[in-house]
Amino acid sequence: YGMLRNIYNNTRFKFYGLCADEGYATENTAVAPMAFNAPASHNNFNDEWNILYRAVYRANALLENLDRNPALNPARVSQIKGEALFLRGYFYLLLVQHWGGVPLILEPASSPFDILVPRSSVQEVYQQIISDLETAEPLVPSITSLGFGGRASKSAVRGMLARVNLHMAGYPLNDKSRLAEVSKWAKMVMDDPEAQHALNPSYSQVFINYAQDKYDIKESIFEVEFYGQVGVGNMQGY
Repeated sequence: YGMLRNIYNNTRFKFYGLCADEGYATENTAVAPMAFNAPASHNNFNDEWNILYRAVYRANALLENLDRNPALNPARVSQIKGEALFLRGYFYLLLVQHWGGVPLILEPASSPFDILVPRSSVQEVYQQIISDLETAEPLVPSITSLGFGGRASKSAVRGMLARVNLHMAGYPLNDKSRLAEVSKWAKMVMDDPEAQHALNPSYSQVFINYAQDKYDIKESIFEVEFYGQVGVGNMQGY
């Protein structure tokens, strides 16, 4: 989960919204992503690519070695496996959204040559994401048993499956057959009698809750833990 902090603290993600009124750039924009003229070798793109694949490698290493310690509780192992699969699927979702087809690396590298993997198609990447998330869904706990949105829960996995299928239904795959899956997974989130997800009726209260270190798992299904929740012990860093 610590890699999520690195992903969303990366400069590249700070550029989202600069085309509109959500922010502005204070650095030199002569050659930069916000000027729409940056080459593929620009540091901001390199940083994002490297961080995401470092995250994938960590998930792969965990999945590869998870079953090698017989002292671990089997139920705990299953939960960790589900969380790692959810994270790997999410990392690949960010990769395919930003670069299209990317190399699918599903095992930890054992030599420098293992990183020389050909690019997979957009369809293949999305299918792997779906596979990871659908495998994760029965393994992770409910969000109510967790009590916060900083880890993978059934609600988070189901919500992400709805999002992934929605992307598949649009450009570039335009696979309209995925819309039924969107409806299926979104409905499982909406109709969950235990979680009872609902938007907070007060928009300002969403931010007041954050300022007061209060979780609202009905409103916030999945979030990246930064600094905060000091007394709860869920923070990942700055």
